[in-house]
Amino acid sequence: MIRAAVFDLDGVVTFTARVHAAAWKELFDAYLRERANRLGEPFWPFTESDYRAHVDGRPRYDGVRTFLTSRGISVPEGDPSDPPGAETVTGLGNGKDAIFQERLGSDGVDVDGEAVRFIRELRTAGVRVGVASSSRNTAPVLERAGLQDLFEARVDGVVSAELGLRGKPAPDIFLKCLEALGGSDPAEAMVLEDAESGVEAGRAGGFGLVVGVDRGGRRIRLRERGADWVVPGFADLTHGRIEEWFANRGHARPNALARWAEIAAELDHRMPAVFLDYDGTLTPIVDRPDQAVLSEDMKETLRELANAWPTAVVSGRRREDVTGLVGLDGINYAGSHGFDISGPDVRGPQLEVSPVLQPVVAGAAEELRRRTAGIPGVLKAGGKMVFELRPAMEWDKGKAVVWLLEALGLDRPEVIPVYVGDDETDEDAFAALEERGLRSDIEDVQGGTTAEGIHLGAMAGTVAIVLHRYGGVELGPDGISFSPEMPERIARLRFRVHWGGRWLDVDLTAERLRLSADRDLPEPIPIAVDGVWHALESGGARAFELVPGAGPAGGATPAGSQTRVRLP
Repeated sequence: MIRAAVFDLDGVVTFTARVHAAAWKELFDAYLRERANRLGEPFWPFTESDYRAHVDGRPRYDGVRTFLTSRGISVPEGDPSDPPGAETVTGLGNGKDAIFQERLGSDGVDVDGEAVRFIRELRTAGVRVGVASSSRNTAPVLERAGLQDLFEARVDGVVSAELGLRGKPAPDIFLKCLEALGGSDPAEAMVLEDAESGVEAGRAGGFGLVVGVDRGGRRIRLRERGADWVVPGFADLTHGRIEEWFANRGHARPNALARWAEIAAELDHRMPAVFLDYDGTLTPIVDRPDQAVLSEDMKETLRELANAWPTAVVSGRRREDVTGLVGLDGINYAGSHGFDISGPDVRGPQLEVSPVLQPVVAGAAEELRRRTAGIPGVLKAGGKMVFELRPAMEWDKGKAVVWLLEALGLDRPEVIPVYVGDDETDEDAFAALEERGLRSDIEDVQGGTTAEGIHLGAMAGTVAIVLHRYGGVELGPDGISFSPEMPERIARLRFRVHWGGRWLDVDLTAERLRLSADRDLPEPIPIAVDGVWHALESGGARAFELVPGAGPAGGATPAGSQTRVRLP
């Protein structure tokens, strides 16, 4: 049972995060431009990626320190009384607040009506609800938005300063707010946050549920920081769904992205063998099966994955159907939940549907159609979107995966199976690999038909996570950033990245990152390597040497990673 909920404010209940971001950009761009002119250095603007990584969710002065450190800039700490514009941490922070207050007065406060509806529903159900924010402007923002009576407790930047609470990603403000709500056990409470540092804080505080609110393309990053769920908004959240999650959390598997260091350690010096479901994993769940078409980006990602490691698609569809939908050679396919298996690497006899059974199955299907003719609604059992008839024999996706491991010669200690799926039928594979591999259960977008499991992301981002982690690729509105973390066992990764209507070729080894832009580009592609921005012209190429043994800038190195970029 859930007893309490602690909400962040900016970007969760209100949309003043946009005002904060604009104020930070105005402040830092002016400061960085003046500093660059004074020192004769290039001017690199403050970007949205900078905001998310270094400022978002942190107390104001912490944000100044963290961002300046990321740029290698050191300024005096100063005093809280320093005037805006002073070249100190506090002076710059005060300058940001002055800009924010001016913008708030002119732009006002936008409110997420669905978030307010959800909060009131929780309170009606007896859940205690509070707000915890790093901002010192929480009270005036709530008042301006007419929400001063929405929360039962408030811990903000003013309270934090008075009590000496640490800022996010430390969990202090969430725990203090929970204490003010009556001191519930964090395991019986939830945190709702849009900032990566806030999600980290919720996880560090031991909260039973951490919900990441993705207001724009940061789903995977929020998962990495420890979010149990990631939602685009509050339209589909209800008290009932939250209670259902708490009731079933004993069956949940851990968040793979939040525990990537442990997984990387498991993978170190071992080779993954990757098994993927199709519907709901490589493609979204759709109303009609023929609409589940593999996107070009996903197909390219899947091709790169198959070039690097043994890969198989395991589906409830007919093998011929899923083979045609994927359309890639070099991949093994298991159709009909593993009853029909073939592929270029399969050794020994292939599994096929017996010709004797085909008329029996066809007859059963015809009988089912006849008996259900005229019945309105959806006939559903077993899988998420289908009624399934299976032969009376012990065979399922789990046995198919084990058979494939043996047939492909992969049943060896140095090989670790990785299974990614989203449906009830994938549970057989999870169970089969319980002691020998990594399982991943994609978020249940159908509303509770399968236990929540290891969350790697949603839909088309599922397979891309491998390249995302090892290639360190982040796509943002300001450009493409790279922080490679190549383990020794992978000799090379080659893939293409699409950004802003332009393509970039990436060639990555343990020693070198090479980037090449397509010809005839209308304008350069902005790229950041180890936090330093460059402009890659049309048809141009740049190479960056990688230093073995160092981690990516600005954060701890996950176990198993081996590289950091050194600029030429």
